[in-house]
Amino acid sequence: MNLHLAVMKVSTFVLVVLVVAVGCGSADETVSVSDAVRSELIAVRDADRGLTTEEYNAEVEEHRADCMLSEGFEYLPVLDSGGPRNSTALTMSEEEFIEEFGFGMLTRIEQEAFQRPPEDPNEAYYGELSDGERAAYDLALESCFDVATSEAGDPPGMVGVSPAGDEALDLIHERAITSAEYLEAAEQWPGCMASAGLQFENRDEMLSRLGQNTDRFAQPFIDKLNEFYATDDQDGAASLTMADALTASEYGEYQAAVDLEIEAAVADLDCGEAMTTAFDKAHERELNALIGVE
Repeated sequence: MNLHLAVMKVSTFVLVVLVVAVGCGSADETVSVSDAVRSELIAVRDADRGLTTEEYNAEVEEHRADCMLSEGFEYLPVLDSGGPRNSTALTMSEEEFIEEFGFGMLTRIEQEAFQRPPEDPNEAYYGELSDGERAAYDLALESCFDVATSEAGDPPGMVGVSPAGDEALDLIHERAITSAEYLEAAEQWPGCMASAGLQFENRDEMLSRLGQNTDRFAQPFIDKLNEFYATDDQDGAASLTMADALTASEYGEYQAAVDLEIEAAVADLDCGEAMTTAFDKAHERELNALIGVE
């Protein structure tokens, strides 16, 4: 069973690249699905449980603690999940994030590449166990994670679907991005971006170009980061900057690429709104059509 995003939209805040390969079902062709797949599609539509990721993780950890206790081990829920070097972005609005980080591709390499490890309140207890007890603890910890996630259900915004459900969702996505309203909005996008001084053939070309910049400048940083990890130098890894990993000329080009990403993301926030609205409308229509809702 695969986890599927409950809401699949073209987003400027989180970039999701979907590769769609659908060999049947034209936009005006009626496609029927089984009752099981229909139930999965309804679950995708109604997936919002009102939980934040933090609340969901806390629920998982509570179930995990109960499971570990039943296995004969002490276990305190690990409520700190670690995270990027700078977590202020997590509290920003979409507009605030875009103005500072653009799409969060090239601009967040320093923060995202180094992940602060979580603080585990069980370290002292684990250190007091014998080698045999630690081995048993590790096995129980892994098993109890599976039990806990099963009891907590799917994460917020995610729904487990079968391969047949995946195929149906791919068809819905394909129909949405080939709908008349979406194609009309996409046709207007390059002109809107050009009015902001940015020349892109389409949104895909923009994201491809920005992605190439990210790949180019991320690799030297990751290579340098791995050098610190190889010697277990956590302080060196935590303080590494792009200026340390790049030559002076590369750093100048990196700064220019960062400026381009932010400028493009700010413009796309307005220029892409019509595409997002059109996609959402078409996606909802096609989803309801397969479910059987008028």
